[in-house]
Amino acid sequence: MTTTRNSKQRVRSVAKYTAIPLGLLASGALVLGFSNAAFTASTSNAGNNWATGSVSLTNDATLPLFSHTGNTVVGGPDKLLAPGDVLADRPITINYTSGNAADIRLFANVGAQTGGLAQYINVTINSQGSATPIYQGTLANLAASNTNWATGIGGWTPGGTETRTFTFHASLDASAPAGAAGQTVTGTTFTWEAQAR
Repeated sequence: MTTTRNSKQRVRSVAKYTAIPLGLLASGALVLGFSNAAFTASTSNAGNNWATGSVSLTNDATLPLFSHTGNTVVGGPDKLLAPGDVLADRPITINYTSGNAADIRLFANVGAQTGGLAQYINVTINSQGSATPIYQGTLANLAASNTNWATGIGGWTPGGTETRTFTFHASLDASAPAGAAGQTVTGTTFTWEAQAR
């Protein structure tokens, strides 16, 4: 009995002397919490939005630049070629519309041919603002070397909406062999592609 009573007295004594420090700690934490709240601040920037730009390429040619089977943009049809024959220059205006800067490149696809005729058709391409041709060589080489945007003929890098005229000059090589007679190249496509930067 004495042991139990002494234990109870000790517990009461410990509780009595620890209650005050614990109470002080709790009240200090509350005061500190309120003090921190009084010294905080924040600022916000709301209403942010993002949008992507768009790019558009168009041209003013409603018909092929070259054709011996129908009208062309300059009023053809073209004559059937003989060695050394030169066709009239053919302009085409490309319109780039965008708020973005871009890298615009030109590439070609020969289409269908017989007798390897594309290797005897010489092509010169001039670009508005350029003192020298941007391409001078055979149609076959143009299409083989410039097959897509990555390998295309560059040099046009508008900062936004811009128009540029290209002029195509074509001829049949004067040294074209007899085997080139009666051959054709059909469906050649010239493509300009813009990639925004």
